[in-house]
Amino acid sequence: HPQIPNNSYGIVITRLLYSPIDSTLIVFSTNTWTLNTHYITQLNLETGELISATTIRTSLQIQTLTIKDDFLYIPYSSGVANPTNDPISLKKYNLRTHQMEWDFTSALNTNRAVYLSKIEIDSNSNIYCTGAIRQNSDYRGTWYVAKISPEGELLYTKSMYNSVPNDSRLSQGL
Repeated sequence: HPQIPNNSYGIVITRLLYSPIDSTLIVFSTNTWTLNTHYITQLNLETGELISATTIRTSLQIQTLTIKDDFLYIPYSSGVANPTNDPISLKKYNLRTHQMEWDFTSALNTNRAVYLSKIEIDSNSNIYCTGAIRQNSDYRGTWYVAKISPEGELLYTKSMYNSVPNDSRLSQGL
């Protein structure tokens, strides 16, 4: 990645994805010293040539990456860091133009920390996010499903109560 200094330490490849759109390898890496800089690098699989390089600066935790059609979806949230006012965020990166399409951020109408655990994309390119809204010192409390339009607009949020403490895995099954 051309934006990483040659003498950098602590850069770790966190995800590798194959893009069937243009037969490229997407390398997602993180600076583990600062934890606030992430890199998306696209490489031609046949030649090894650098196609694109993008830097994302965020102090939030990157979740599972998803490729759908021409787009890479990058969901992130604070995890368990802050008990109040932490939103969920989702970036939509165009694999053909190598540009960010949009950056969605929402607290889902709450003043609590919101944890994003998983996303799914339907055939109309609507994005469904699942996760937890922190109620106390743990994530016992409210679980949610949020629907986001292909243009990055929040369409709705539905929630339910969970009585199991510290178990964000429940939302992954939604």
